[in-house]
Amino acid sequence: LGVVLCFAHRSVLYLPLLTDSVDQDDLKDKVWELLIWLLGNEGIKKATWNLKSQLKALRAACKARGAEWASLDVCECYDLRIASWMIQPDDGKLSDSDEVENNINKTLTTLLNLSKQYNSALSKDLRVYYSCIQSGKNENLRGAIGTLEYTCRIAACILDLFGPLQKKLDQESLLEAFVSMETPIVRILAEMESIGVPFNSDVYRAALEPMQKRLVYLTEKAFKQAGGFSF
Repeated sequence: LGVVLCFAHRSVLYLPLLTDSVDQDDLKDKVWELLIWLLGNEGIKKATWNLKSQLKALRAACKARGAEWASLDVCECYDLRIASWMIQPDDGKLSDSDEVENNINKTLTTLLNLSKQYNSALSKDLRVYYSCIQSGKNENLRGAIGTLEYTCRIAACILDLFGPLQKKLDQESLLEAFVSMETPIVRILAEMESIGVPFNSDVYRAALEPMQKRLVYLTEKAFKQAGGFSF
Protein backbone atom coordinates (compact mmCIF):
# COMPACT_ATOMS: atom_id res chain seq x y z
CA LEU A 1 0.00 0.00 0.00
CA GLY A 2 1.26 3.43 -0.90
CA VAL A 3 0.18 6.97 -1.71
CA VAL A 4 1.13 9.03 -4.76
CA LEU A 5 1.45 12.77 -4.20
CA CYS A 6 1.60 15.19 -7.12
CA PHE A 7 2.84 18.69 -6.37
CA ALA A 8 3.08 21.82 -8.49
CA HIS A 9 5.00 21.52 -11.76
CA ARG A 10 4.02 17.81 -11.87
CA SER A 11 6.57 16.72 -9.27
CA VAL A 12 5.43 13.27 -8.16
CA LEU A 13 6.32 11.49 -4.92
CA TYR A 14 5.41 7.91 -4.03
CA LEU A 15 5.12 7.13 -0.32
CA PRO A 16 5.20 3.40 0.57
CA LEU A 17 2.99 3.01 3.63
CA LEU A 18 3.19 -0.74 4.21
CA THR A 19 6.20 -2.90 3.33
CA ASP A 20 7.32 -6.36 4.40
CA SER A 21 10.89 -5.31 5.05
CA VAL A 22 11.82 -4.89 8.71
CA ASP A 23 14.88 -2.90 7.61
CA GLN A 24 12.59 -0.14 6.33
CA ASP A 25 10.75 0.46 9.61
CA ASP A 26 12.50 3.80 10.17
CA LEU A 27 11.60 4.88 6.63
CA LYS A 28 7.97 3.84 7.12
CA ASP A 29 7.74 5.88 10.31
CA LYS A 30 9.10 8.97 8.56
CA VAL A 31 6.76 8.44 5.60
CA TRP A 32 3.77 8.19 7.90
CA GLU A 33 4.85 11.30 9.79
CA LEU A 34 5.11 13.22 6.51
CA LEU A 35 1.74 11.99 5.26
CA ILE A 36 -0.11 12.73 8.51
CA TRP A 37 1.49 16.18 8.60
CA LEU A 38 0.38 16.89 5.02
CA LEU A 39 -3.17 15.66 5.58
CA GLY A 40 -3.58 17.68 8.76
CA ASN A 41 -1.91 20.89 7.56
CA GLU A 42 -4.54 23.61 7.12
CA GLY A 43 -2.15 25.70 5.03
CA ILE A 44 -1.86 23.10 2.25
CA LYS A 45 -4.83 22.49 -0.03
CA LYS A 46 -5.13 18.91 -1.23
CA ALA A 47 -7.35 17.19 -3.80
CA THR A 48 -8.09 13.58 -4.55
CA TRP A 49 -10.69 11.31 -6.14
CA ASN A 50 -13.04 9.25 -3.93
CA LEU A 51 -11.70 10.58 -0.65
CA LYS A 52 -13.85 8.40 1.62
CA SER A 53 -12.41 5.12 0.32
CA GLN A 54 -8.88 6.45 0.60
CA LEU A 55 -9.38 7.65 4.17
CA LYS A 56 -10.75 4.23 5.13
CA ALA A 57 -7.76 2.51 3.53
CA LEU A 58 -5.33 4.83 5.32
CA ARG A 59 -7.05 4.26 8.64
CA ALA A 60 -6.88 0.49 8.16
CA ALA A 61 -3.20 0.72 7.22
CA CYS A 62 -2.50 2.86 10.27
CA LYS A 63 -4.29 0.35 12.49
CA ALA A 64 -2.22 -2.47 10.97
CA ARG A 65 0.87 -0.60 12.15
CA GLY A 66 -0.54 -0.50 15.68
CA ALA A 67 -1.05 3.26 15.55
CA GLU A 68 -4.10 5.46 15.97
CA TRP A 69 -5.27 7.97 13.40
CA ALA A 70 -8.70 9.42 12.66
CA SER A 71 -10.13 10.64 9.37
CA LEU A 72 -11.46 13.67 11.23
CA ASP A 73 -7.88 14.97 11.55
CA VAL A 74 -7.73 15.67 7.80
CA CYS A 75 -7.87 19.36 6.80
CA GLU A 76 -8.22 21.14 3.47
CA CYS A 77 -8.61 17.91 1.47
CA TYR A 78 -11.20 17.99 -1.31
CA ASP A 79 -12.86 15.19 -3.24
CA LEU A 80 -13.05 16.15 -6.93
CA ARG A 81 -15.43 13.26 -7.53
CA ILE A 82 -17.98 15.06 -5.35
CA ALA A 83 -17.17 18.36 -7.05
CA SER A 84 -17.86 16.75 -10.44
CA TRP A 85 -21.14 15.33 -9.20
CA MET A 86 -22.27 18.72 -7.83
CA ILE A 87 -21.55 20.34 -11.19
CA GLN A 88 -23.24 17.55 -13.16
CA PRO A 89 -25.44 15.54 -10.73
CA ASP A 90 -27.12 13.42 -13.41
CA ASP A 91 -23.85 11.81 -14.50
CA GLY A 92 -24.32 8.07 -13.83
CA LYS A 93 -20.59 7.49 -14.24
CA LEU A 94 -20.07 8.94 -10.75
CA SER A 95 -22.08 6.18 -9.04
CA ASP A 96 -20.37 3.21 -7.43
CA SER A 97 -20.42 -0.33 -8.76
CA ASP A 98 -19.72 -3.67 -7.11
CA GLU A 99 -17.22 -4.55 -9.82
CA VAL A 100 -13.72 -3.12 -9.54
CA GLU A 101 -13.19 -2.92 -13.30
CA ASN A 102 -16.49 -1.09 -13.76
CA ASN A 103 -15.41 1.48 -11.19
CA ILE A 104 -12.04 1.92 -12.92
CA ASN A 105 -13.87 2.31 -16.22
CA LYS A 106 -16.22 4.93 -14.78
CA THR A 107 -13.39 6.82 -13.12
CA LEU A 108 -11.33 6.89 -16.30
CA THR A 109 -14.31 7.94 -18.39
CA THR A 110 -15.14 10.80 -16.05
CA LEU A 111 -11.54 11.99 -15.71
CA LEU A 112 -11.06 11.77 -19.46
CA ASN A 113 -14.16 13.88 -20.13
CA LEU A 114 -13.15 16.42 -17.49
CA SER A 115 -9.57 16.53 -18.82
CA LYS A 116 -10.81 17.29 -22.33
CA GLN A 117 -13.32 19.84 -21.04
CA TYR A 118 -10.71 21.74 -19.02
CA ASN A 119 -7.82 21.20 -21.44
CA SER A 120 -5.66 19.03 -19.21
CA ALA A 121 -2.37 18.06 -20.81
CA LEU A 122 -2.99 14.48 -19.65
CA SER A 123 -6.19 13.86 -21.61
CA LYS A 124 -4.19 12.04 -24.30
CA ASP A 125 -2.55 9.74 -21.73
CA LEU A 126 -5.87 8.92 -20.10
CA ARG A 127 -7.43 8.20 -23.49
CA VAL A 128 -4.81 5.48 -24.04
CA TYR A 129 -5.72 3.73 -20.78
CA TYR A 130 -9.43 4.12 -21.47
CA SER A 131 -9.07 2.59 -24.94
CA CYS A 132 -7.25 -0.39 -23.42
CA ILE A 133 -10.14 -1.14 -21.09
CA GLN A 134 -12.72 -0.70 -23.83
CA SER A 135 -11.03 -2.83 -26.47
CA GLY A 136 -9.28 -5.38 -24.29
CA LYS A 137 -6.82 -5.90 -27.15
CA ASN A 138 -3.57 -4.69 -25.61
CA GLU A 139 -2.94 -6.84 -22.55
CA ASN A 140 0.32 -5.05 -21.75
CA LEU A 141 -1.43 -1.70 -21.45
CA ARG A 142 -4.43 -3.25 -19.70
CA GLY A 143 -1.97 -4.66 -17.20
CA ALA A 144 -0.66 -1.13 -16.63
CA ILE A 145 -3.97 -0.13 -15.04
CA GLY A 146 -3.33 0.28 -11.34
CA THR A 147 0.45 0.37 -11.66
CA LEU A 148 2.59 3.12 -10.15
CA GLU A 149 2.96 4.92 -13.49
CA TYR A 150 -0.80 4.82 -14.07
CA THR A 151 -1.49 6.10 -10.55
CA CYS A 152 1.01 8.94 -11.00
CA ARG A 153 -0.77 10.04 -14.18
CA ILE A 154 -4.13 9.96 -12.40
CA ALA A 155 -2.67 12.06 -9.57
CA ALA A 156 -1.32 14.59 -12.06
CA CYS A 157 -4.70 14.73 -13.79
CA ILE A 158 -6.44 15.46 -10.48
CA LEU A 159 -3.96 18.26 -9.82
CA ASP A 160 -4.75 19.71 -13.25
CA LEU A 161 -8.49 19.63 -12.53
CA PHE A 162 -8.37 21.06 -9.01
CA GLY A 163 -8.29 24.74 -10.00
CA PRO A 164 -10.81 24.59 -12.89
CA LEU A 165 -13.35 22.60 -10.86
CA GLN A 166 -13.07 25.00 -7.93
CA LYS A 167 -13.64 27.89 -10.34
CA LYS A 168 -16.67 26.15 -11.86
CA LEU A 169 -18.16 25.48 -8.41
CA ASP A 170 -17.72 29.16 -7.56
CA GLN A 171 -19.40 30.23 -10.80
CA GLU A 172 -22.37 27.95 -10.03
CA SER A 173 -22.57 29.25 -6.42
CA LEU A 174 -21.74 25.75 -5.15
CA LEU A 175 -18.29 26.32 -3.68
CA GLU A 176 -19.47 27.21 -0.17
CA ALA A 177 -21.68 24.10 0.02
CA PHE A 178 -18.82 21.97 -1.29
CA VAL A 179 -16.34 23.29 1.28
CA SER A 180 -18.56 23.68 4.35
CA MET A 181 -21.03 20.79 3.91
CA GLU A 182 -19.98 18.07 1.48
CA THR A 183 -16.29 17.93 2.39
CA PRO A 184 -16.67 17.58 6.20
CA ILE A 185 -19.33 14.88 5.73
CA VAL A 186 -16.85 12.70 3.83
CA ARG A 187 -14.50 12.58 6.81
CA ILE A 188 -17.35 11.76 9.19
CA LEU A 189 -18.71 8.97 6.95
CA ALA A 190 -15.23 7.47 6.55
CA GLU A 191 -14.82 7.37 10.31
CA MET A 192 -18.31 5.93 10.87
CA GLU A 193 -17.80 3.17 8.31
CA SER A 194 -14.38 2.34 9.73
CA ILE A 195 -15.35 1.99 13.40
CA GLY A 196 -19.02 1.12 12.99
CA VAL A 197 -22.17 2.74 14.37
CA PRO A 198 -24.25 1.34 17.27
CA PHE A 199 -27.72 0.31 16.12
CA ASN A 200 -30.67 -0.43 18.39
CA SER A 201 -33.20 -2.47 16.42
CA ASP A 202 -35.90 -2.04 19.08
CA VAL A 203 -35.72 1.75 18.88
CA TYR A 204 -35.71 1.53 15.07
CA ARG A 205 -38.85 -0.61 14.94
CA ALA A 206 -40.64 1.61 17.46
CA ALA A 207 -39.83 4.77 15.45
CA LEU A 208 -40.47 3.31 11.99
CA GLU A 209 -44.27 3.58 11.84
CA PRO A 210 -44.48 7.18 13.17
CA MET A 211 -41.74 8.24 10.77
CA GLN A 212 -43.53 6.62 7.82
CA LYS A 213 -46.77 8.40 8.74
CA ARG A 214 -44.89 11.68 9.08
CA LEU A 215 -43.32 11.17 5.66
CA VAL A 216 -46.70 10.55 4.04
CA TYR A 217 -48.09 13.68 5.70
CA LEU A 218 -45.17 15.85 4.55
CA THR A 219 -45.39 14.44 1.02
CA GLU A 220 -49.11 15.26 0.78
CA LYS A 221 -48.51 18.71 2.25
CA ALA A 222 -45.74 19.48 -0.24
CA PHE A 223 -47.95 18.24 -3.08
CA LYS A 224 -50.80 20.58 -2.07
CA GLN A 225 -48.48 23.57 -1.62
CA ALA A 226 -47.07 22.93 -5.08
CA GLY A 227 -50.54 23.36 -6.54
CA GLY A 228 -51.38 19.71 -6.82
CA PHE A 229 -48.91 19.13 -9.64
CA SER A 230 -46.74 16.04 -9.66
CA PHE A 231 -43.09 16.19 -10.64
